Amino acid sequence: MLKRRYVLALAAGGAVALRVGIGPAAAGRTRIGGTGAALGLMKRLCDVFCDANEVRAPGTPFEIVPATGSAGGIAAVIDGVLDLGVSGRPLSAQEAARGAREMFMGATPFVFATSHPNPESLTRADVIAIYAGTRRIWADGTPIKLILRPRSDGDPLILIRHIEGLEPAMEAARRRAELPVMATDQRNTQLARQLPGSFVGAALAQLLVEEGGLQIVPLDGLVPGIDHLASGAYVMAKPFYCITGPRPSSAAVDFLAFLRSDEAGRIMRSTGVLPAAH
Repeated sequence: MLKRRYVLALAAGGAVALRVGIGPAAAGRTRIGGTGAALGLMKRLCDVFCDANEVRAPGTPFEIVPATGSAGGIAAVIDGVLDLGVSGRPLSAQEAARGAREMFMGATPFVFATSHPNPESLTRADVIAIYAGTRRIWADGTPIKLILRPRSDGDPLILIRHIEGLEPAMEAARRRAELPVMATDQRNTQLARQLPGSFVGAALAQLLVEEGGLQIVPLDGLVPGIDHLASGAYVMAKPFYCITGPRPSSAAVDFLAFLRSDEAGRIMRSTGVLPAAH
């Protein structure tokens, strides 16, 4: 096990860090990790890339590392533990100064989801009320089970940026001890599937690639999709950046070139991502 450990995420309030050790890579493997919302997409892209280059399992040259989060994935790429990272945010000035490089892949709608089988359309005012605790049931009387993400995570910032007045309501929700705070994208959606009437924010790409069990909640009468993102009708989005280190491997360079192809663009669209150049 390598000595260096990479931060997965911070628990609510930033008091406790969850960490994961990234073990040594198998010989010849290109390792990819980062934000959990994009790892299912990356797996599909890797499979198609291998098929196009007549590479078959066993012995596939790619290894998807369980979610380390954007910051952890970037740090691991800079230190040479990962060959490629996928991030839900652009590089910071400090990360770029350490030799990291980014390529914008595309963006996916950031949506609200629930285990409720038939959720009604919500307005932004409804969303604020749910976080504030002044609305706690769905239209049919089912209790709304709100799930939070850590304050340090990038996803709450997406919501705050696009829903005016949500920030104080979200802070009020954080003071409710009964509300769960999920540190990773996968834990967030796993719990949402288990809780009747759950309510979470999540990346559309993650919802489409993972197993079912969650419904997308219409917002202001609109069920978000990439066409709405392209037209500007829907503006809440999570970006995906592919991150490389100072000296990317030849396999990583080849994979980056593939990400710019029409074939990769079709895969991204099928998984709810609006590609950068398509």
